[in-house]
Amino acid sequence: MSGLTPFLQTELLSLSSEARRKHPEIKEAAERLSAILRSFKERPGYNIANELSKSEDALRPFVLACETKQVKLVTIAIGCIQKLISFHAIPETSVRTILRKLIDISVHGVEIQLKILQTVLPLLTNYRSVHDDVLAEALLICFRLQDSKIIVVNNTAAATLRQLVIFVFDKVAKEDAQEATEDEPKHDIELNSDDSITLRPCAKDAYYLFRDLCLLTNNEPPEFLRLSHLSKTFGLELIESVLTNHYTLFREHKELSSLLRERVCPLIIKHFSEKHEFPQTMRLTRVVYILIKQFSEILVTECEIFLSMFVKILEPENPHWQRVLAMEIFRGVCGDPLLLCSIYRWYDRQGSSTNVFRDMITAFGRLATERPQLIGATQGGRDSIDHGAGASSYSLHGPGNTTFTNNDPNSPCLSASGSTMRIQCIDQLDKADPPSIPETYIFYLAAVCLNTIADGLAGFALPRFAAGSVRSVSTSTIKSVSNSNNNNSDQQQSSSKNNSSDKSTIDANNNNSPVKRNELTLITDMANVAWPGLLAAMSFYLSSNLDEELFQSTMRSYQNFTNVCGVLDLVVPRDAFLTNLCKNAIPAAPVLSSGLFSNKNTGSSTSIATTNSMSTMAIAYSDLPVQQQQVLANIVLSDKNLYSLRVLLNIAMFLGGVLGPSWYLILETLQQADFLLFNRPTPKGTTPGVREHQGPPSVRRTLSGTTTSVSTVTAQVNPVTDQPSTSQLMEADHIAIIHGSLNRLFENSRFLDDHAFNAFTIALCRLSSEASGLPFTQEDESLPSTKSSRAKIFNKTSFAIEKLRYISTLDMGRLINPDRDAGTWDLITTHLIATANYPVTPSTIRTQCCESIADIIITAMDFSLSEHKEPDEKLQIRLLTALNQCINYTPAKGDSPLFNNIDNNNNNNKTFTEVQRTGLDTLNKLLQTSGHSFTCGWGLIFEMIKHVTTAQQQQYYYYPTTATEYDENNDYLNSEAKINSIHEEPAERASIDTTTSSLRTNSNHTTTATTTTTNQGTSKHQPSGLIKVAFASLQLICTDFLSLLSPDCLRQCIATLGAFGMQNEDVNISLTAIGLLWNLSDFIQTKRLHSTKSTSTKKTDSEHGGDSNSNEDEDEDNSDDVNSTMEDDDTPIEKHWLNIDQPLGSEKETTTLSILWMLLLLQLSHICTDPRPEVRNGANQTLFRTIMMNGSVLNQHLWSACIWEVLFPLLDAIKMSAIRAVRMMQQQEQEAKALSSSSKDQDRDASGFMLHHSRDTVDKQWDETKVLVLTGLANIFRDFLSKLYVLPKFERAWSLILAHLEDSCLRSSQEVSLASIKSFQTIVSQQPTTEIDGGKKQDITSLWRSAWQSWLVIGENMVVQVPAKQDDNDDEDEEKHHDDSTATRRIKELDSELHLLTLSLSSSSMAPISNDFSQEMLTAYVNMFTDLYKVISTTFNLCDVESLLGVLKNVLVYSTSQQYRPDIDHLSPLQEAVLNVIQILDMGKPGIPPLVLRDLSEYMTLAFLNPQVAQQHHQQGGDDKSKFSPQQRRYSTVTYIALNKQTSEMVVEMFKKHINNLSLYSEGVFERIIGAFGLPMKLKYDCPPSYKHGDDKTPLWKLATSGLLEVLQLGLEKLHSFGEDVPLDRFIGVWRTLVDIFHGSLLSPSTPPSNMTIEELDVDEHFDISVLSVIQNDIVIYLGEPRVPNELIKKLVDIVHQSSRLYYVDESNSHRKNNMESEEEIATKQLAIEDEDNVRYDRSGDIIGTTGTIVPVMKESFAYAALKTLFVLCSAEKQDHLEVRKRIARATIPILLERCETILRNYTADEPLLGRCPFPRVRKEEMLFFLRQSLDLQLQRDILLCKEEDKVNERHCKTTFIIWTKRTFILLISNPM
Repeated sequence: MSGLTPFLQTELLSLSSEARRKHPEIKEAAERLSAILRSFKERPGYNIANELSKSEDALRPFVLACETKQVKLVTIAIGCIQKLISFHAIPETSVRTILRKLIDISVHGVEIQLKILQTVLPLLTNYRSVHDDVLAEALLICFRLQDSKIIVVNNTAAATLRQLVIFVFDKVAKEDAQEATEDEPKHDIELNSDDSITLRPCAKDAYYLFRDLCLLTNNEPPEFLRLSHLSKTFGLELIESVLTNHYTLFREHKELSSLLRERVCPLIIKHFSEKHEFPQTMRLTRVVYILIKQFSEILVTECEIFLSMFVKILEPENPHWQRVLAMEIFRGVCGDPLLLCSIYRWYDRQGSSTNVFRDMITAFGRLATERPQLIGATQGGRDSIDHGAGASSYSLHGPGNTTFTNNDPNSPCLSASGSTMRIQCIDQLDKADPPSIPETYIFYLAAVCLNTIADGLAGFALPRFAAGSVRSVSTSTIKSVSNSNNNNSDQQQSSSKNNSSDKSTIDANNNNSPVKRNELTLITDMANVAWPGLLAAMSFYLSSNLDEELFQSTMRSYQNFTNVCGVLDLVVPRDAFLTNLCKNAIPAAPVLSSGLFSNKNTGSSTSIATTNSMSTMAIAYSDLPVQQQQVLANIVLSDKNLYSLRVLLNIAMFLGGVLGPSWYLILETLQQADFLLFNRPTPKGTTPGVREHQGPPSVRRTLSGTTTSVSTVTAQVNPVTDQPSTSQLMEADHIAIIHGSLNRLFENSRFLDDHAFNAFTIALCRLSSEASGLPFTQEDESLPSTKSSRAKIFNKTSFAIEKLRYISTLDMGRLINPDRDAGTWDLITTHLIATANYPVTPSTIRTQCCESIADIIITAMDFSLSEHKEPDEKLQIRLLTALNQCINYTPAKGDSPLFNNIDNNNNNNKTFTEVQRTGLDTLNKLLQTSGHSFTCGWGLIFEMIKHVTTAQQQQYYYYPTTATEYDENNDYLNSEAKINSIHEEPAERASIDTTTSSLRTNSNHTTTATTTTTNQGTSKHQPSGLIKVAFASLQLICTDFLSLLSPDCLRQCIATLGAFGMQNEDVNISLTAIGLLWNLSDFIQTKRLHSTKSTSTKKTDSEHGGDSNSNEDEDEDNSDDVNSTMEDDDTPIEKHWLNIDQPLGSEKETTTLSILWMLLLLQLSHICTDPRPEVRNGANQTLFRTIMMNGSVLNQHLWSACIWEVLFPLLDAIKMSAIRAVRMMQQQEQEAKALSSSSKDQDRDASGFMLHHSRDTVDKQWDETKVLVLTGLANIFRDFLSKLYVLPKFERAWSLILAHLEDSCLRSSQEVSLASIKSFQTIVSQQPTTEIDGGKKQDITSLWRSAWQSWLVIGENMVVQVPAKQDDNDDEDEEKHHDDSTATRRIKELDSELHLLTLSLSSSSMAPISNDFSQEMLTAYVNMFTDLYKVISTTFNLCDVESLLGVLKNVLVYSTSQQYRPDIDHLSPLQEAVLNVIQILDMGKPGIPPLVLRDLSEYMTLAFLNPQVAQQHHQQGGDDKSKFSPQQRRYSTVTYIALNKQTSEMVVEMFKKHINNLSLYSEGVFERIIGAFGLPMKLKYDCPPSYKHGDDKTPLWKLATSGLLEVLQLGLEKLHSFGEDVPLDRFIGVWRTLVDIFHGSLLSPSTPPSNMTIEELDVDEHFDISVLSVIQNDIVIYLGEPRVPNELIKKLVDIVHQSSRLYYVDESNSHRKNNMESEEEIATKQLAIEDEDNVRYDRSGDIIGTTGTIVPVMKESFAYAALKTLFVLCSAEKQDHLEVRKRIARATIPILLERCETILRNYTADEPLLGRCPFPRVRKEEMLFFLRQSLDLQLQRDILLCKEEDKVNERHCKTTFIIWTKRTFILLISNPM
């Protein structure tokens, strides 16, 4: 109040000053008021305003001033009045006065009028009791001033009026808030004829004021206001202001609402029916908008009219501005979701009303497509959007421009900046004419309206569903989905996920209330009505050229409405929107939508959508031609596409729980987007990173190895700033968001409920199926029946399969939960396995399927163990079943025909190696990580592992497996009758395959060379590698998990190991499998020992009765108890138990373990016949090592089973397999020759391994196996003879093993023969008498006697001589018959029950005996006798010795061995062995020494004769015709030189020991010994060298001569001592042989080697002289015995005579006498010269008158010695043995006389011819020697006396003697020496 008094005093002074002259009353009044004010100032505490308001004095000066109408005074007065009013300092009774004065002064100027307006407003606001006329007067002032032409006054008055009118209604509101007082005036009004209402003062003022405003606006006279007219525009503005500010009063006051219905609505309808200008229409529109927005509930019908009217205004024929106004109204209407719901509820939902809501959407859609060229739409015109209610058909617009608004300002577009108005038309109240409106503004409004409708429905419907959870309206099930915000998609991308079901559940009671259900039903109906128009219009806008803001706004609305359809379970609308969105998300490139690609091979255009299951097969990017790769590379993903993808991902995450089959639409699009964004490689022939800078920036992707790698955007660099453009940054942001959303979409799948997750999985499976062509059988009926036309292109992996793997591993707890249905697990695994095995699945996708299967199974097992901590048997079976399908795939029942058809067309197998490898790898990983937890399924595991070998073995051909099949073409068998005769019964063969087994396949009988295909063009089988993968698992089981296996699982393990041992793909695996069988054998035996030990412990405890003292002995005898318990196990091994495919029975544990061990041996024996030598040899070694290691703990039943079920069948099978293999090789060689095939590389086998020459053929490889088997059998019989001997059928086993040894030795290769002999020796080397009870010695001896018989059979058959080629056929037939009869006899000797095990013997007995036994084999054979003889020596008789020596002799001279040891300096092993055998014989037995010496004498001749000739030589008495030099022998490899030297010594020594044995002489042994020594003496220099590297260089003939002389010195004396006891023929034979030896030795035609020195020749000459000396001194005394025939004596003397020749004459060399060479040199040379006819010059006979060249002999001294010997033989010098000497002299004297006569005659005849020439030296010396000997000679008496029959000889002798004497004297006289 402090401001009021100073202000009034100041103004009063001014007023007094102005009025003091003209208006004194004013001055007086002013002074009075001033005094009053001063008085109030002096009384503090008083309210001045209150005091002033109590009297009229405060107002009087100012009223008087206004009446003066002077401007200054009026101005001061109005200012003071305003001040008083503001302080409420005037009484209310003065209000009317003030108003009237204001009316009076309103005619003044602008300033006064403005002051008036400034006064009226506070006057009415400060004094609320102003009603009725006072109020009307106040309003009248303003209305009048509002009509002023002055704009400022007009506007101020208008503004003041609005405030006053609003104030009037404000007072009504306050009045309503206050209770009515009793003295408050009331006023009754009639609303209509039947209704009236009582109004309070303010309400009455408002009623009349608003009614008058309506009347004035409608050009009707008012009733309350005293106003004649009012501008329509201003009236409408006032009405709008009232309705806008106080719409609540109109709803609450019946009188006011009646005015709306009775005054306002008719006013509007009337004015709209007329044509008005823009200001009126615009204001009417605003009023209508208020009515629709605020009073639609009370003006239902009127609003229907208004809305319909506005819809009609949108027709193209109406003015553009009017249509824009209508659209602006609709924008406000559409922005109110509740209003929209009310509109639909009041009109569309009522059958009798207009479909206002639908018409609105239809009108918007029509408007949007009215002029598409203005907004850059791609379609040329508007599609029909007239849809019936619930119509399922809808039109879709394809994506238009690939970017947002183009930067070109002239290009048509629709943008928030260029298509909008700064101030909308409906707000431009100051415009008298329509404003300038952009052409596209109305289209923008249509888009906004459509978006707001969609957003409004979403805003109403979506909040009723809690975040992260969506429930379909039609069900009560809560669907778990990802958290998504419908207001901001970017916030949705970055917002954290809180998808736990328990945190995001819906308030079921709230949503299930009737009100909520009704509301959701209403929204559902609205969405059903709106979706066709919304889809058509939105798709059109999305195809237009929108700016980013508008596009994003439209996409958000699109997303919201799609979500609404989803949550309301509107499947058709939802799928329609999703389909259109999916099209917008991918560029509309023909290559992506049409599915047309050119065939890479043919170049023709081939549609992917062909027929049947292959209609939608995916195509690998790399398989496309370069042109189409370039087309794909140039595809651009615009911002529209990227944003559409973002929206699609948002929708998918929000609606994930209710999408159901619609997941397929989304996933198909995401698959294509994933390829384009993240997996699109650089095309062929294009440099990476190069792109054209044309059009919008394209997204180029590079592979980083995974399908989810973050994409890289090709940077389009600004050339000025070198910075990425804004669009590229935004594009990169889009891609990053899409990548993150895509990952979250699949991450959130774990929050879906089971039904939704199953639908999600089905969609992925269907997507994968269409890509691979696999028929998908779980398609939902709601899905369209036609296949997608989109091309399915992948880079390296399948999107669907990768996501299947991801969601499976992510949500493994759901899949393997035992409390849930396993349908989803089965769906995923079955689909992946079927896809992997589908024949036409692309290889890369098949690989991905395999990896996914492995990942899922491994994750499942790991999850189970980590979560449950305990093994889940159901899960284990489920996992193993899936793996089994991978390995042994069986198509589903409905898919089998299709698989078969495709298989037939494509020639593919039902299973693929890659799939099987994956299954096996996964199995191996499971075993490695979780094998210890497997409690079941081991049988299934073994089936899976074994299946690989079964499939692998089917790749090989079938070959004969029985003898009958083989023998049909066997040249060795004459006919089928022979086979039938041997096998009369069709009994099952008791061989390896007696135990039927699925593992025993035909391929096991093939050889290495036959594992390849035939020559008819079939390709070779390529190893799959599965064997190696599968075997890793088996190896792991056998090393780590054997203890977990039950007995029957152990049986399966054995069978599986056997299968791997027999597989033909990997040799190393087969060998390792054999080693694992060895380990398994140890495991079984160890377990068996423990079981037996526990049994024995229990038995011991029961026997001792728990005595503690017994425990001490128990430890000591533990092993004995175990062994005895094993032996006491009397459970025989039944044959039917030995079937590997038969499950084990319920036998006791020890029996079961024994059966398992036998099954293991049988599996090893199966492998022992494998065609690969490495494998079968390893198996044989393992088999026999296993038996040897465990033989000591085997009981009688096990040993019997081993012998009869394993060992002998194995031996028989090995032989038969070898026969088949050799036969097959021969057939192949014949076929190769017939087909003229290319030569083979014989250095490698079929598997590619380098082969040594000793193993480069099939037969050589099988020989090695035979060796192993024979050696193993021999070792078993040797080491466990004591256990085998007690077997019931041991004698049969002994006979059978001997028969096999005989057969293997005689009819096998050198290697096998040697092994057979060594095995034989191994068996007999054991001395049984030391191990077996003495009571059975005789029986054991009989066994060794049978072994001796087998030894003899071998020896007799191996040396049967092969007939010569020139022999006739009878000889050949005879020998073959001998072989056949021997073999057949041997087989028949065996027990008939053993014939089933002698098939190989029967087959091989038809083959000829080998003729190439090696020296090593023969040596071992001979040495073996030593071991035999130790046992049978006591029963070895003379016949046995004779047989032995016969065999030894034949073995020693065996002539067809391929290799021999040098035997010059040392004996060969065979020779040494033979001599050792001879030496161990008991010579004390009668008859043995002659036999031995006889054979030894034959051995001496082997060095000089062919063995056959040597034998004939001794049989024929040593005929000279049989001898020839070793160089002329056919077989010269063996020299027998060392044997000759050794046997010579042996003969001499043995002869000395047994010299008194008459048999030596009477049986011709002595004669043979002499002949053996004489043979080298005859050959002399033609003998082979006696040494090569040795020190003893004595020639053989000298050694023989020395030995002979040594024998003769003793033997001749003993011979003569026996006298007549020696038969005459034997006696004469000795001398005849001896004479013949001397003849050959002394007169040997052999020539000394040219390299001999003179000294060596002299030594030899003196050696011969010594022989003459022995003859002269030691032999002659026995030669003259009466029993010696004279002719032999004469022959010996003649030999000496011929040896005495000193020279011979060479007539042909007479012209060479003058040569420089000496006679000795010439003579020496001529001895070695042969003429052209190869005939040596003969010695000269008697020479009578010759002048030829005299050639002296080489050995002059020997000749002189021989000549002297003649003289000595006739001499009487020695008087011992006088008669004998006389007899010798009588035989010698004629020869001596003849020799002397020849000397004299030649000398006398040549002397005249030579004349003065001297005689040759040799002749002169010969004459001198003759004369001297003649002088010294003293003849024996009576040596010239002859019998009558010898008179002629006597006369000749005498005549010769007379002539000799005469000439001698004449010569001495005429030519003294």
